[in-house]
Amino acid sequence: FTNVEYSENRKIKKETDRNWRYKFYSLSIKWSAFAFLISIFLLTKDKKKNISQYLKDILNFTFLFGAATNIVSLLSSGARFYLVFYLFVFFLTTIIIQSKYKTKLMQNIFYITSPILALYLLGMINVALPNFGFSILTNPIISFFYNSDIQLIELL
Repeated sequence: FTNVEYSENRKIKKETDRNWRYKFYSLSIKWSAFAFLISIFLLTKDKKKNISQYLKDILNFTFLFGAATNIVSLLSSGARFYLVFYLFVFFLTTIIIQSKYKTKLMQNIFYITSPILALYLLGMINVALPNFGFSILTNPIISFFYNSDIQLIELL
């Protein structure tokens, strides 16, 4: 490898592949999103519920965008579209849960996936914490005058 940064990133990736937490927290959001999508899809197939056409259109667009994301993710930088896909999924899930359309299945999936999504949140905080400085906790006006290079993870 001629690029030192590329080889360092491969080394870090190899180290994170050994740790089960990094694999599981990235899979946890995928499992939760697909569980919610399946339950919303089953909700739209229920003839007793009169689902508005707007929600069906958002669901169809989410499925279309998810299919395009799976195809584009095969490229080297295509995995970043998953975050936008998850944004659409959880937006639609929030609308369904807050509306009159929620079902017992949706509530059970919500209760099951809540700890899984909490694990994802902790994993993302673990990834982001080395990038936060001490100035994020202080007054933003003071941070213009006081430049601190202390990382927040060093204080913890």
